[in-house]
Amino acid sequence: MNNMKNRFEKTNCFLLFIIASVFLFLYKIFFRFMDTDIYHILTTGKWILGNGFAKENVYFIKEGYETVAQQWLYSIVLYKFYDILGELGLSIFGLLEFALLFFLEYKFYRLKNLSKKYSYIGTCITLCIMGYINIRPQMISVILLLLELILIEKYIKTGKLGFLYLLPLTTLFEINFHSTFWVFHFIVLAPYIFSSIFTGLKIKFLNMEDSTFVKTEVYKKLIIPVLLMIMTLFINPYGIDGILCLFRSSDIKYLNIIEMQSAKIISVTSLFILVGVIAIVIASKYGKLTMVNLCMFAGFGILLAMANRNTICFSIATLYFLSELFATD
Repeated sequence: MNNMKNRFEKTNCFLLFIIASVFLFLYKIFFRFMDTDIYHILTTGKWILGNGFAKENVYFIKEGYETVAQQWLYSIVLYKFYDILGELGLSIFGLLEFALLFFLEYKFYRLKNLSKKYSYIGTCITLCIMGYINIRPQMISVILLLLELILIEKYIKTGKLGFLYLLPLTTLFEINFHSTFWVFHFIVLAPYIFSSIFTGLKIKFLNMEDSTFVKTEVYKKLIIPVLLMIMTLFINPYGIDGILCLFRSSDIKYLNIIEMQSAKIISVTSLFILVGVIAIVIASKYGKLTMVNLCMFAGFGILLAMANRNTICFSIATLYFLSELFATD
């Protein structure tokens, strides 16, 4: 009888997974799959393969406009898929990214002790909030950020330092696949570090009883891995310019880019922030608000208010919040 019940539960979970996957795939891939940046990315990949690393944007309206191909490796990979398989190659590449993203988010929820059912639901919610499920390099950035979170959580659970020493690989790939997002790999570390340092404090509206951070002393163990992460940033064809591209790209004089504009009072972005604040208040009331959660929401909430495109980062805060809210001991 128990075997039949377990099979039934597994079947239900599997069906839920299939339904959620199909819904998200149809909505995100078919309706929002192609993007205006695709032509630029493919052209950049083709140019680099034929002429070497671009120092000037030959397709820009201003002649001699200096540039850094901030997604040079991503452009090459995507162009090769397109060159070999045409538009089908782009669809396959997008599907592979989506599948990996779905798997890693589900894996993170399971790692935080959520049931299979809540892991599927949490994954669907997070992906819907993300909003950037297409074939732009932001997808790779989120995948790498998820890998970083999983490695940290793995260390906290097992105490094996090897997981922390894999962190530099995430920044190495990031600086070459999408160099303007490298800073987020250090931002997601901050909540863990603060929580690890200040766990002994008693703050009325926070749950400070999680002794995991005290036992593992994350902030001490992260010193060498963080230094290695910084070093890997210089391993890119543009050197220091590849790193500084992040700070230069936010001040483009010739274009008014919607996704880089700050949030308006009446907008979906502001709604996300409002819901986030309400969620924090509710979590605090029921003793579920940890310092990591608060830092994640505060940090990524500010970034979201600064630029609409940072919904992908806010989805990371949502991921962590839901994982702690519905986690079972």
